[in-house]
Amino acid sequence: MNARFAARPLALTAGLLGSCALAHGESPVVNLKGAVLCLDPTSVRLSFEDTPAARLGPIRGIGQTVSRVMVNTLKAAGVPYQVQSSCRKSPAFTLILVNVRYLNPRNYVGFGDPAYSYTLSLQVGPAEGSPAAATAKNTAIQFASSWSDIHSEARTGKPVAKMLAVLGQTQAQDLVRAWKKDNPKPGSGS
Repeated sequence: MNARFAARPLALTAGLLGSCALAHGESPVVNLKGAVLCLDPTSVRLSFEDTPAARLGPIRGIGQTVSRVMVNTLKAAGVPYQVQSSCRKSPAFTLILVNVRYLNPRNYVGFGDPAYSYTLSLQVGPAEGSPAAATAKNTAIQFASSWSDIHSEARTGKPVAKMLAVLGQTQAQDLVRAWKKDNPKPGSGS
């Protein structure tokens, strides 16, 4: 085997180890004033990379779980939302993107098996390519948050799907806090 190619998995693993800290961030530009969040069948988008079919079973339902967590969190907090067949015309389309990659232990040494890298993103604003996006100005409704990390089920003993559901709830709570900040109750002094 060519030494240059043999070193690739090692270099990739070293790079991943160096970025193993949880990356979490919200966009510094948030505008949820007057927003009625809109969820539709395209609000949750999943992608699985390099994940063998045998590993997909336990994580395939994460989209429904994260969607349910979002709705329950919004409902409990009293944040206005609507579930529609299409949010294409809404200025507050709510989009949750979940990307999960299985880290094959032959290539990703030191994480255990199973281990996954993931990105969980939440965005609120006009849907891309929609009439609302075409007319959006700097004052358009907007919110964005993203979490990214590596999760080793082997080390933690916790399924990646359960951990993503917990992070989905945390992200939903971040959205609730931002919405309440931009929509204070009359007389609250905020």
